[in-house]
Amino acid sequence: PKVQRGFSDALFLLESYENILDSGIKTLDPKFMLLGMHTILNKFILGTLLPNNLALASITVSLIISFIFWRNLKEFLIQKNSLLLWITIFLPGYFIYSTLPTKEATFIAISIIYICFEAKNIVYKPIKNWNQSNILIRRIIYLIIGTALRGVPNIPYVLLGFFITAFPLISPFLIKYKDRKSNYLILLIISAFFTFFCVGILIGSDNQYFLSRGVHFQASFLTSYSNLSRFFLLNKNPFELINFIKLPYLSLFPTINELLSFPKLIFYVLESLAFVGIYVYSWKKVININLLSPKKIKFLQYLFIAVTISYIFVYGIIGAYNLGSAFRFRQNFANLGLILPLLIFSNYRTRKSLTESNSL
Repeated sequence: PKVQRGFSDALFLLESYENILDSGIKTLDPKFMLLGMHTILNKFILGTLLPNNLALASITVSLIISFIFWRNLKEFLIQKNSLLLWITIFLPGYFIYSTLPTKEATFIAISIIYICFEAKNIVYKPIKNWNQSNILIRRIIYLIIGTALRGVPNIPYVLLGFFITAFPLISPFLIKYKDRKSNYLILLIISAFFTFFCVGILIGSDNQYFLSRGVHFQASFLTSYSNLSRFFLLNKNPFELINFIKLPYLSLFPTINELLSFPKLIFYVLESLAFVGIYVYSWKKVININLLSPKKIKFLQYLFIAVTISYIFVYGIIGAYNLGSAFRFRQNFANLGLILPLLIFSNYRTRKSLTESNSL
């Protein structure tokens, strides 16, 4: 997949920051201001702190991101069973956009700090302590920074924070599915059911604001200068049920015609297969963890449903309109969808080892 647009954005963000209005803030919808501030904030951070040279800036970003990764993931990367985590970090798209001076790089940095924070809370803290004042304040700060840095792609992380905060209160009203052998398939079916339910609500509400936002993002992905823009999707209503099934697939894989026209898209297919494979394997391991409290097992089941639905709505629909942009767009989801379950499982194994050693 082409990353020229990533290079263009990087060059734009590295330009000297002289006039905030030149970055387009005057064109933003006031109701959407918080979710549209990320370009201005990233331009201020990257254009001010980094050298105005793409190569030097990329080296600097690589060093900073590497330090953040090692600082937060060191205890996981040196474990014997850390192969999947290493593979995830070095997936081509994730690796590229965590080294270029782009909005993805700044967001990957803050979101990796945030999910490490939540992964430890989920495993080591009792559910009743998930909303202690110091934890709640840190959670809110991370989410505000993430939203300011990336806007809409941070919505699934906001939902994660909201769900963790709300779970101690709503847990008694949630049903736990107990058949461990069928868990994953059943949870996928439940995720699909709730997705279709939400689509039905959107269709029935005819909310013009959400429709206008959808048109805005659709237009931002359908660029005339990109060979991977899919104008054949323009006449398809994303809120029709059949299209809501097709679009998430098209955001992950090229059509046969695209693959024949651009054979190098085979690399895109391979990364998408790796992306889906790691997602399935890591979450399957997490929702089948033994010896956690029943409430935490129930939390992980509902967390998987929430993360899956948020991917479909935020990344799976919009990304279908441009395969190259989808490749870049989904890197924002990797920390939540791929790395978070691996960290939860690793923390669980560490906690289990400590418990067993203390019992000897």
